[in-house]
Amino acid sequence: MTVSFRSTHIRDPKLRAAAETVDKHTGTKNDREVTSSDLDDAEQLIAKHKAALAAGTPNKSPLKDVHAVAIAQLEEALPELRKHLGQADTARGLAAPFCTSMGTAAIADDDVRACAAAIAKALDGKGELSLASFLDARDVFRGKATDDGPAATQKVKDLLGPLIKDGTIDAERLDALDVFFLTGQGGIMSHGPIRISGRTFDDVYRLPKLDASDEKTIAAYEKRFADCGYDRLYIKGDNGDVYLALHEKGEMSAVKDGYRVSMRNDLHQRDSGEVLAVVDVTNSWTEATIGVWKRTLTKVVDAAFGAVGIKADKRIEAAANGIADAVVPEAEKTGKRDLATIAVAVTSVTAYSALLAAVPIAAVGVGVAALGLTGASVAKFALQKQDKTSIFHALGIGVNRSEPVT
Repeated sequence: MTVSFRSTHIRDPKLRAAAETVDKHTGTKNDREVTSSDLDDAEQLIAKHKAALAAGTPNKSPLKDVHAVAIAQLEEALPELRKHLGQADTARGLAAPFCTSMGTAAIADDDVRACAAAIAKALDGKGELSLASFLDARDVFRGKATDDGPAATQKVKDLLGPLIKDGTIDAERLDALDVFFLTGQGGIMSHGPIRISGRTFDDVYRLPKLDASDEKTIAAYEKRFADCGYDRLYIKGDNGDVYLALHEKGEMSAVKDGYRVSMRNDLHQRDSGEVLAVVDVTNSWTEATIGVWKRTLTKVVDAAFGAVGIKADKRIEAAANGIADAVVPEAEKTGKRDLATIAVAVTSVTAYSALLAAVPIAAVGVGVAALGLTGASVAKFALQKQDKTSIFHALGIGVNRSEPVT
């Protein structure tokens, strides 16, 4: 990851002016992002400027349009600007954190969840722990003052003292929260691994219930997670909670709605959950190519054999329905609905002009459609990125980075 800082995040006027000068003359100009290489380039520009002045050719200076005072300020500020690298959006000198808040109910580890929930209730007054409150708690636990002065420090001590004394807040739990706030790592949010029909799923998250109806809860989350790139299994635990298990790539045909689940604490011992819904997306090369043909042509064969023995005036309808049943779901999956509509319409019209050939024509029509759908599927797979950002936000985690969360 490139180390950088935003010029707009510097509060000192002179230092910010120097950063803006760097931004205007190096790297990607005027993007307000200053990188270490930008500062190196700025140092070279100053050296070339000085050389041009010494040679009596100021017009050849790369900084000839910059005021002399601004150049002097830039040269003086460069060492200080280097201290800002890696501290964009910093919190007490730390590198930019992975997140600025977390929903405590989503935490999988019981002890860490108890610690986070206690701090959040005492300092934030809700079930979401902010980074600011966590840092106050960590400072007080370590015997340090908070950033807000002696009175604020004493208030935090009074609120958290009993929790520290009874062991709800301890060093190990604070360290786990610290790592997650800073890097998003440590696994404190994952309720995995779980097992379904002998298959293991590692990434499992407990979702906040959005509605009394499981179906409505799932529908609401699907609107948010549609582009995350992972296969999604919605599971209801025996405790009544709804969980989301992620599958990185490959078909999910081996897992069906209603299958029993062994949750993390019950692996190989007993079932403790049930699959509510399976959402299989095209996230592998095989699915994007062979998978499309396999699903489409299987339905064609079913439609063909299902049409045998039906009266002639019903065969066309059966064939057309076979086309629709085979092509439309794939079009929905790849996003290429126009192709499905055309394939159904053209093949149905052709079938009406050749009654007895209805089923074979249906096969040809679906074959053509499947070819186009394969192209659409491959394109979607090639452009698709796997990203858990929307999932983490749903858990109350205020993700603070622009890169995909994987």
